[in-house]
Amino acid sequence: MEAAIFRNAQMQAAATPDITVVIPCKNEAANLPFLLDEVDQAMVGRAYEVIVVDDGSTDGTGD
Repeated sequence: MEAAIFRNAQMQAAATPDITVVIPCKNEAANLPFLLDEVDQAMVGRAYEVIVVDDGSTDGTGD
């Protein structure tokens, strides 16, 4: 029962983030994974979401 309550609390936190990180980018396929790792490390313990805005990349950034 305790695990179910904890899991439900995690799902609610994920559904209502405290912080939104918006990352505008163009042709950053090589750098984006590292940046997302840094954001993940910086947000430990926080409910957050990341929105990556791709401006017509030709290097697979949006993939």
